Amino acid sequence: MTIGSTLISPILKKLKDKYQDITFQVYIDNTNVIEEKLLNNTLDIALVEGTSINQDLIVEPVIKDRVVFVCAQDYPLNNVKVMSLTELSLHPFIDREQGSGTRNQLDECLKNNNIFLEPAWQCHSWESVKQAVLNGHGIALMPMKIIENEVIEKSIQVINVNNISIERDFSICYHKNKSINKKMQAFIKTCKNY
Repeated sequence: MTIGSTLISPILKKLKDKYQDITFQVYIDNTNVIEEKLLNNTLDIALVEGTSINQDLIVEPVIKDRVVFVCAQDYPLNNVKVMSLTELSLHPFIDREQGSGTRNQLDECLKNNNIFLEPAWQCHSWESVKQAVLNGHGIALMPMKIIENEVIEKSIQVINVNNISIERDFSICYHKNKSINKKMQAFIKTCKNY
């Protein structure tokens, strides 16, 4: 979903600009659904968040992404810029749905720190998460690419959480038995050069 709302359009524009005769169909969903479609051969290749544990999929990291905790500029934190995970757990948390690459990564991080966050909101789109944050409903973990303008405009503030720095890879993913044709090679090259 992050890739679908921030990266895929400009990447495919670059691809189309360089290879004008190329055609493609785009499908956007969370990582679990995309992986299932790759395994069932209903998708040829994908750009996904996170990693896969399925041995039948080839996963190659190609783009770095930074994910940060955020709240509305006027959210009642008294301008706290750094907090602990324990303090974070005292606030309503706005989260993505099960199967989201971002949520999986956060769950792993929290598990490693023995912290549990009960989501006050579970959203299927980044736009819903962003709107909940902007309207002061709590704190969320969001990719910087999605909120860059709001941070610059100072409607959303980044909160540093002690000992937590989340970077992740966006990866090319395809079935290990898939024959990589010229169009797929061009897509991979374009993603690597993005």
